Amino acid sequence: MKILGIDVDQITFKEATAKCLKFAKSKVKNVVVTPNPEIILHAQKDKKFAAILNKAHLKIPDGIGIVWAGAVHKEYHAKLPYRYNKWLIGFRHLMNMATKNYDSLFPERVCGSDLMMELCKKFDQKTKVFLLGGGKGVAYLAAKNLLKKNKKLNIVGTDSGSADKSNDANLRKIINKSKADVIFVGFGAVKQEFWINRNLKYLTNAKLALGIGGSIDFAAGKITRAPEWMRKFSLEWLYRLIKQPARIKRIFNATIVFPIEYLSRLK
Repeated sequence: MKILGIDVDQITFKEATAKCLKFAKSKVKNVVVTPNPEIILHAQKDKKFAAILNKAHLKIPDGIGIVWAGAVHKEYHAKLPYRYNKWLIGFRHLMNMATKNYDSLFPERVCGSDLMMELCKKFDQKTKVFLLGGGKGVAYLAAKNLLKKNKKLNIVGTDSGSADKSNDANLRKIINKSKADVIFVGFGAVKQEFWINRNLKYLTNAKLALGIGGSIDFAAGKITRAPEWMRKFSLEWLYRLIKQPARIKRIFNATIVFPIEYLSRLK
C-alpha cells in the first residue's frame, strides 16, 4: 500500500522475520527499510530518498501512524451506504490506536528494533552479522549484549563508522574483510538508507542490509525502550519525548503534521 507515495508492505512481524531470514540466505542482495511517519514526511521533499525507499525489497510499517493511515484508508474507501467525513474518521482512529480497537490494512506495527532483536535470536551460526553505526564504541557494546543473550549469534565485526561518503571506501574494506552476510546499519534515517544505496553493491558477501535507526543504541543500553504498558497503548512516542526533549520537532511531525498531511491528500 502507498502512504503519501511511499510503498509500505502489509505484513506481520512474523512474516517480516521470515522474509529477512530468507534474504540472509539469498544469492542476491536485499534491502530492508523501516518507513514511519517522519521518514515518509521527509520523502515528500526528497525524491531521491523516496526512490530509495520504494525500491527496497521489504518496507516494514514501523510506526503506529502507518497503522492508523491504513485504518483510515480502509474505512474511508469501504463500500458504505454513505461516506463518513475523512477528518472524523481520522480523529476517531487516533483514539482507537491507544486501545488497539482498529481494523487496518496493516495487520500490526512492525518495529525495526524488535525485528533486529528477533533476527539475532533466529540467525544460525553460519550467518555472519556486522553492526554498523552508533557513537564511538556503541556497536561493540551492542554486540557484547547481543552475544550474551544469543549464544548462536555470529557477529563478525562492529564499527561506529560514518555515513559520510569520504569514509565509504574504508568501511567497505572493513566489512568485506569480515565476510559479513548481514549488515545492520544504524546511522539514523535518511543517512543510513543513502549509505546502503551507495555501498551495498560493493559488499562482496552481504546479502541483506537493514536500516535500523537507533536499534544499535537500544541494544547497547544507551537508550531504553518504553515500558511494555506504554508500547501496548501506542505511547512510545511520549516516552521518547520525556527522555529526549530535543526530539520534540520530530515527534510533532509524526503525531501532528503527518496525520494532517495524510488526511489532506486522502481521496
